[in-house]
Amino acid sequence: MKLSIYLNFNGNSKEVIEFYKMVFDAAEPYVMLYGDMPGKENYPMSAETEKLVMHSSLYVGELGLMISDVTPDRSVTFGSNVTLTVDCDSVEEAKLRWERIKPGGNVQMELGETFFADCYGQLVDKFGIQWQILHERPN
Repeated sequence: MKLSIYLNFNGNSKEVIEFYKMVFDAAEPYVMLYGDMPGKENYPMSAETEKLVMHSSLYVGELGLMISDVTPDRSVTFGSNVTLTVDCDSVEEAKLRWERIKPGGNVQMELGETFFADCYGQLVDKFGIQWQILHERPN
C-alpha cells in the first residue's frame, strides 16, 4: 500500500507541476489533460476544459504528489484542496479500506472500475478529510 498527496487547483496545475518539478529535481511527470481522456465524447466539455490537467503524477523520492485542475463548474477552496490517496496492492485491499473508511462519510464517487483503475472511489470521511481509494490497473 502506498499513500500519496493529491492537490487540486483552479486551472493553473501546469504551472504548479513545473514549479514542484524544479523545486524537488523531480523526473518528468505523467500528465493527462481532460482532452486526452478516453471516451471523452461521452462527456461534453469546453475547449477550455480540454486544456486543463485531469491528472498528473510527480514523484519526490517515494512520495507521490498528484496534481489536477478542477473543471470550471467547480472551484477549489484553498485549505480543502488536499486529498489523501491510498493506492492499494489489490482490488480486495481497496474494497476493505473503502468499507472501513466509508461509514459516516460522504461518498463523492462510489468505488468501482474506471478506465484508469481496476477500482477507484472518492469520499470525504466523517472527519472531513478527502480520500481517494484505488487499485491502479497495471501498465
